[in-house]
Amino acid sequence: MSTLMLIFIYSNILGQTEVKCEEGVMKEHGEDMDAYYTQTNTCTYGNILIKDETMEDADGCKFTCHTVSYNLIETGLEVKLEDLFNNKSELLSKINSGLANDFQNLASNNIDCFEGLTYSSATFVSIELSISENGFIFTTQTRVPGYCEGIAGQVSITISLKEIDKYL
Repeated sequence: MSTLMLIFIYSNILGQTEVKCEEGVMKEHGEDMDAYYTQTNTCTYGNILIKDETMEDADGCKFTCHTVSYNLIETGLEVKLEDLFNNKSELLSKINSGLANDFQNLASNNIDCFEGLTYSSATFVSIELSISENGFIFTTQTRVPGYCEGIAGQVSITISLKEIDKYL
């Protein structure tokens, strides 16, 4: 068993109530024109382990080259985002309320990018989760045109650790 896994298990046994993140080492794969790089970053909170694997190639993979997976430390199983939570419909309603507010704020500051767009409620399938010391960050895409993605491609809401605990 790896040292990293032992740290996660040990933290869980003690009832981890803080966020612990570890930035992985950039690894090179392939050679010359076929070369690409991967890096896996992990964050844990309680029984939750989030792995975010980023892949960069010669083109830089600006917006789509990462994969996020959600795991339960206790079982080691990968699960769907929604399986991390209790009271799923209440939480999803709270998330959508915050995402809609962020969408409106972005739309009012980037009128050309949001012309003809309205917020469409997100599902757990279309939401991505990350964790920081500030809380759980739920993010989804805005569907703006490609030339606007850099400034307005995503909306997010942060739910504090204290507030999210009732859904775990």
